[in-house]
Amino acid sequence: MSNFWKFAGLTLLLGLIGLLISFVGEQGIVFGGLSAILRMYLMLLGLLVFIRSTQEKKFVFKKIFKEIDIKTYLYLFFVSLMVGLSILLGLVFLLVPGIILALGLSFSSYFVAEGGVPVDSMKKSWRTTKGIKWKLLWLGMLIVLINIAGALVFGVGLLLTVPFTKLVISDVYVNFIKKLNVKVVEPSS
Repeated sequence: MSNFWKFAGLTLLLGLIGLLISFVGEQGIVFGGLSAILRMYLMLLGLLVFIRSTQEKKFVFKKIFKEIDIKTYLYLFFVSLMVGLSILLGLVFLLVPGIILALGLSFSSYFVAEGGVPVDSMKKSWRTTKGIKWKLLWLGMLIVLINIAGALVFGVGLLLTVPFTKLVISDVYVNFIKKLNVKVVEPSS
């Protein structure tokens, strides 16, 4: 349980930094570009923190910074762009294809964070979610309800619900890999 409070604090810290970056991003084009770059870095950092905390009993936060390199960062940017455009395209034609694409590609960024390349990560995400998209949809709706409940407590409840739901999603991701033996690039030690 003490680890949960560390993650709650870390999530709060990353969220506050993200808000500060967003505020600075509104100050013009240059700051907007810099804030987008920093927000993507925070996203990658957050993904790795939650993945590693789910995989390892005792993980060292400092090690995560060694896993982040420019290649992984750029891959995350490209996979985020490709997944976003795919979902948007699906939503333009009909709502259902967009939802199916969102569910099927939902773990693409996790695969990239662990060293995958964008297109392969999207394929792996699609394979791991085959046959369980309904379960993921229900999980997603439950997560939304949990976070709404957290927001209803004057927003303070989000300090508990957001880290909890991020850990749940990371746990689902890690268990997909173990269950389906989907290979990803091992992080360097």
